[in-house]
Formats: sequence, structure tokens, C-alpha cells
Amino acid sequence: MQLPRVGRRSTVDAGSLKSDNDPVNGPSLTRARQDDCEVSAVAGTIYLLILIAAFIGIVIWVFGRKRKARFEANARIPLDDDKGSPDGGKRG
Repeated sequence: MQLPRVGRRSTVDAGSLKSDNDPVNGPSLTRARQDDCEVSAVAGTIYLLILIAAFIGIVIWVFGRKRKARFEANARIPLDDDKGSPDGGKRG
């Protein structure tokens, strides 16, 4: 077993962290670390599912039948003549 050095990155032998009932070093931190990892994994999965649901909702909203005519009209705006412009729609 290696002891931590002062002022440097500490190194611990993996064997000292394996047993939860180690009489010398006390309970290991592996159980707490595993719990933290499990919580992080679950939170990450929930976040991913929320993002997927939001993406699907946006796609359904964009391609919905109610908005199709409005989006097509908005898509033609750059191609339409500028009826309200001072030069009468002439560009050039």
C-alpha cells in the first residue's frame, strides 16, 4: 500500500478500496462513488429523454398542418415584390 505524499497528487492502492469492512482504513469510498455514478447516470438519462421529447415536439409543431400555409407564405416573402418600398419594387 502506498501512502499519500504531501504536496503532490495522492495515490492509493486499489486494494485498500475494495473491502467495505476494512478494519484498518474503515469503510471504503467505493459505495458512495458508485451511488454518485448511478445518480449521475439516471439524471443524464432523464435529461436525454427530455431533450428527445422536446425535439420530437418541435418537429411535430413545425410540420403540423395548421402552420403549413403560414410557413409557405413566409417562405415566399423574399421572392415577392416589395409593394410598400419607396422605389415601387424596383431593385437595382
